[in-house]
Amino acid sequence: HGRDLGDQFGIIREMVPVVGAGLAWRTVAREAASFVPFAAGTIPKVAIAYVGTHSVGRAADFYYRFGRKPDRDQMKEYYKQAANRVRSLPFRASTNDGITSKTTDVAAAQGSESESASTG
Repeated sequence: HGRDLGDQFGIIREMVPVVGAGLAWRTVAREAASFVPFAAGTIPKVAIAYVGTHSVGRAADFYYRFGRKPDRDQMKEYYKQAANRVRSLPFRASTNDGITSKTTDVAAAQGSESESASTG
C-alpha cells in the first residue's frame, strides 16, 4: 500500500494493535474450547481464530487503503462475513452439534465488544 518500510517505529506502532488483537482472539478461543471435551474443542478454536484473523485482516486492509480505521458497522460486517464462511464449511454439516454456529456467534459478539473497546 505504498508505506515506508524504513520507518521502523511506524511499523511497530501499527503492529502492536494487531498483535494485541491476536492475543485476545487466542484467549477467547482457548476459553471457548475449554467447555468442549477432548478433540472436539478444536472446531470452536479454529472457528474463532478464523473469524478473528479474517476480521483483523480486513480492518488492516481498509486502514491501509483509506488511511482510517473502519467504523463499528464495518467491523460487524467483517465478523459476519467470516462467521458465515465458517458456517458454510462442510465439516459443520457432519457434526450436527451446533458448536460451530454457537462459536462463530460468540466470536462475532466478542469481536464487536473488543473492537468497540479498542476504538473507545
